Amino acid sequence: MFSAEAIRTTTNPYLTELMAALPGDLEAVTFSRRRALLGPVDVLHVHWPETLFRRRTALRTAVAAALLVVCLAAMRLRGVRTVRTVHNESPHEAPTGIEGRLLRLMDRWTDELILLNPHTRFGRDLTSTVIPLGEHASTYAGHVLPAGKPGRVLHFGLIRPYKGIDTLVRAFRTIADDGAALHVIGPAKDSGVLDEVRSLADGDDRIVLRPGFVPDDALVREIGEAHLVVLPYRRMHNSGAALLALSLGRPVLVPDNAVNRELAEETGPGWVRTYAGELDGAALAVALAEPVPADPVRFRGRTWPEIGTAHAEVYRRVAA
Repeated sequence: MFSAEAIRTTTNPYLTELMAALPGDLEAVTFSRRRALLGPVDVLHVHWPETLFRRRTALRTAVAAALLVVCLAAMRLRGVRTVRTVHNESPHEAPTGIEGRLLRLMDRWTDELILLNPHTRFGRDLTSTVIPLGEHASTYAGHVLPAGKPGRVLHFGLIRPYKGIDTLVRAFRTIADDGAALHVIGPAKDSGVLDEVRSLADGDDRIVLRPGFVPDDALVREIGEAHLVVLPYRRMHNSGAALLALSLGRPVLVPDNAVNRELAEETGPGWVRTYAGELDGAALAVALAEPVPADPVRFRGRTWPEIGTAHAEVYRRVAA
């Protein structure tokens, strides 16, 4: 049983691809309290644990947290094993008191880990398996990918404080090229961040803000038309957005760290460009001036059949 409560059009494609890639003898289902309390469940696979209880208000969060504790305890008593994929070493938004306590409980009740890269650290010493993020060329193969537009910079994904979109807008505004353009698209999780980005972009007609849900065809079009995808996260550990951009043949500019350096080595020269410290106009201009590499991007171990098989091996081992 996966920790996602439903599969929607907004569901992270990592989850939908993973569930579809599992061998036919395994049944992948979404989370429900009835199934958690009564079964049958062999393994609970947790992704982004805070999404199971974090709600819009403190009261709703407290109620959801209490119900989740009951569900987790019932599964624990029945011998259901828990696998955790560690997408981030810590939540992007700091947990409140009750959230922090529940996250620590879920950490204690985790039996085995799946890491997306070998640099991930977890609070407990558990058996772990490294299974990388998957490529997404196959995910969006049915969509037409347009040609890139010189000078077009793109940031896509949820608009959240840690994404550093404000630094991207400031850096872009120092570029004097009238032919350059910056597109920022995606739903806003924090209205304050969106207001700040709007204020920073005000007066520069080269900057296009499109907050809100982006359907697949529009997302593929935006990525295809970009010359460079920029993800100036203040904290970056794993990035599905980077993998998506690379899968569709667009280079990325990301912070310099061990994970991104390994991704650059894997994908080949020119695909993953990095900068140190906070993104500034000089680093952005250098990355934007580079051409899209002539050689195709390279991936290792990122096809969905490989990923599905590797996950199945973990499930079978932990449930044995």
